[in-house]
Amino acid sequence: MTNYIFLVLPRWGFFNNFLKNNNWMATVFYILTPQQTTFMFLITLLISINRYIAVKYPLSYETFFSKSKVVIILLSFVILSTMIGLGNIPFNPSYEIFDLFGYFIPILKSKSVIYYQFFYTIILFGMISIATCTFNVMAILTIKKLNQNGNKQKRELYYIIYSIFIFITVFFVEAYFICRFIALKYKIKFFIDINYFFNVV
Repeated sequence: MTNYIFLVLPRWGFFNNFLKNNNWMATVFYILTPQQTTFMFLITLLISINRYIAVKYPLSYETFFSKSKVVIILLSFVILSTMIGLGNIPFNPSYEIFDLFGYFIPILKSKSVIYYQFFYTIILFGMISIATCTFNVMAILTIKKLNQNGNKQKRELYYIIYSIFIFITVFFVEAYFICRFIALKYKIKFFIDINYFFNVV
């Protein structure tokens, strides 16, 4: 919905004059998009940790994931992801026709934004992705070790399928950010095309 309102509609020519004269709309976009993406990565990590603890330490599960602790964790995720989004404000968001893409889109005018984006899209998201995949693998290995009957075999199969899906999803999302970073940093059309492919996928 965020991309549709702030990217697709302007490409179709809707509200362009309004957006060009109201930079706060671009600011909202650059707050919401990183906030939502960061929150998605963190939730994926939380689910992986949740599943790992459930199979590795079932007796301690309630201790780690009591209702109060889950609420605190989710609030922490909201705060952290919002801070990532707010970090884009100093980089002068505005709507312009961006030569690299040829679209009327929100851009960040400051050249130094590339370093901030490298931090949260490559380093932060990369670390979260690695941790997510690691906990998924450890959970699978734990299930295989504890596997003794047909029901557990079925559960193991479901979890393997889920883990593969998460790995592929995280891979495509992280590849998208890497290609976007290279495209914006070095203005290479090849990476723009790859970025478009990942965006469609």
